[in-house]
Amino acid sequence: PNAYPPEIITFIANATDNVGVTSGTTCSPPSGSNFSAGTTTVTCTASDAAGNVGTASFTVTLIADTTPPTISFGGFSAYDTLTRTALNSTGYSFTWNTIVNDNRSLTNAPTCLVNLGPVNHSQQSLIDGIGPDNYQFTSLFPINSNTVLCMIDDDAGNHTEVNFIVTVVEAPQSDTRPPGIGLSTQSDGVVFDEDPFTRTALNSTG
Repeated sequence: PNAYPPEIITFIANATDNVGVTSGTTCSPPSGSNFSAGTTTVTCTASDAAGNVGTASFTVTLIADTTPPTISFGGFSAYDTLTRTALNSTGYSFTWNTIVNDNRSLTNAPTCLVNLGPVNHSQQSLIDGIGPDNYQFTSLFPINSNTVLCMIDDDAGNHTEVNFIVTVVEAPQSDTRPPGIGLSTQSDGVVFDEDPFTRTALNSTG
């Protein structure tokens, strides 16, 4: 099997005889021992009443686990850049699912950092205990380009880390300025474009 050393291996060895087994079966190393990566020979012996000794052996081969776990995200891919519009001056509260998987059972939870710092005001919960394991994170992202780094180690010490970027932009400013109004007047073939409420009298009549 694939394993990280040491690995506990259990087995059953039985001996039979035409008269009866009086001693054994004894194996070295015994069942339940820690086996290291590589090939180990197990030798088992048993004796009968006549003093005859039977011996048998087999090998146990353990391949070191060098396969790192995988990390993916729900709804987007690793190394993506996501753009969100701030809901207010504090930024944008973003929730994402971090999905981890491995060729063996994982006993560690992933860690996610925002801008290489701890995820503030985050919630981490195991959604599904049957692999792949799904963890949910929530963090408040300020108006800026924010790098999220997620990482995990499996029981063999294999390390994986991936990242994505959340860019939070300011909401567009509301247009509260009313439209301006201008008027054009014409007198004796001359066009005046000016404030319609200001005029100069031409004579005493107005």
